[in-house]
Amino acid sequence: MLLYIIGTVLLIKIIAKFFPFHSQDYQFKNVKKSAIQSFLIIIAEIIMTLAYILVLDYFNNKIPAYGVFLLQAFFYILLTTIVILVVLYEKEGLQSLGITKSNLIKSTILGIFLGAIFFAFYQVLLTTKETVSIFTIASLVSFIGFIFVGFAEEIVFRGYFQIRLIAWLGTTKGCLITAIIFSFYHLPVNIFFRGMDFPSAFISCLTSIPLSLMFGYIMIKTKNITAGAILHTIIDWTIN
Repeated sequence: MLLYIIGTVLLIKIIAKFFPFHSQDYQFKNVKKSAIQSFLIIIAEIIMTLAYILVLDYFNNKIPAYGVFLLQAFFYILLTTIVILVVLYEKEGLQSLGITKSNLIKSTILGIFLGAIFFAFYQVLLTTKETVSIFTIASLVSFIGFIFVGFAEEIVFRGYFQIRLIAWLGTTKGCLITAIIFSFYHLPVNIFFRGMDFPSAFISCLTSIPLSLMFGYIMIKTKNITAGAILHTIIDWTIN
């Protein structure tokens, strides 16, 4: 995974040099207020996610597969809707979430390209027993489900939270804080869904920080949420 992350960063540097992305100017009336508000919203959404995970864990094997799919879609749409409503209320514009036509085509191509590389990398180098089948109904449904997850998490964390932290604290601190919070946001998932004990779940979150930083870097370079969201979707779908 570390090799893929390093390769991705280098590849994006090369691509951005020959096919530059348009810069995006984010305007905030009060940078500090907007950043602190985004932090509070993130905390609220983390609590909501924990409640969502506990509900799914409690009703484990009692909810049919299609029910889990619908619940997941609804939940991640809800998380995204909350930050969109906050941004619109503050009159900051959807572009301040990375939702913009600017760099859209380049970002889409980049996300698909990086996702394809990861899929091939995972299939060839990281699996020894079983490969990912992409030609089944279950696989398609799973992919659609992860689209909700990938786009929601990128909009909430990289589009909403990271952009505002960077505006307030600078690029390094903004990216690092976002990466750490995003990585440990998955701690309950590791414990309740993946059956890890706390030490293993903690270490898993810790080792995912470089991957989270990579997503943050993609957002910084492309100024559009699309590339990171597509790649996020493909990675989640491939490894789960």
